Amino acid sequence: MQLKKHATLATAIAIALGSLAALPQSAIAATNINTCTTISTPGSYIVTQNLKANGNCILINTSFVTIDLGGHTLTGNGTGFGISASSTTSFNNAHQGIKIRNGTITNFQIGINFFTSAARSVVVEETIVVANKSIGIAVDRGATVRGNTVSGNGDRGILAKSSLIIENNVSQNGTFGIDAPCPSNVIGNISILNNQSRTGGANLITGTSGCTNALNNAP
Repeated sequence: MQLKKHATLATAIAIALGSLAALPQSAIAATNINTCTTISTPGSYIVTQNLKANGNCILINTSFVTIDLGGHTLTGNGTGFGISASSTTSFNNAHQGIKIRNGTITNFQIGINFFTSAARSVVVEETIVVANKSIGIAVDRGATVRGNTVSGNGDRGILAKSSLIIENNVSQNGTFGIDAPCPSNVIGNISILNNQSRTGGANLITGTSGCTNALNNAP
């Protein structure tokens, strides 16, 4: 009986290992990024060192991409985008299923830009986006912006249209800390000491209809 159990276990292990071997390489291990680049193949990517850019750094030219910055920093020269998606003909045809996490982006024109490129179903989480010339994080409809620290950007900290903006720490940006056109859900954020460079800015601004504004510290 004991031998039969061992044989069954060995068979199960062999089947599992065979299944792993059949998976594409992109499903098993992330592709390393060690220079500013254009991503044209779906899959997981990990930044393996700090990167410096003259203009754009990482351009996404496909759907279903996850980028783990690996705790590293993307540094610009005051122009271009730290991470963005290539433009498409319409929002319905836009790249989708993009996730960015776990690193710092600084000194670009816009740190993370999925607004003008109209990428959809974007997640930006656990990043530090500081001291970019214009906007820190900019996303279009259906995005999730969660758990980021966004500070010292020249214009808006977070611009998020029709999205979920949750538990971010936003401070000392030039005009608006969080600018969330409705319908958006803006929950549990700290947005303080913004409006550093222009009269009429605010820590948090939303539209008047269709937004949830709850549990935010945004005096």
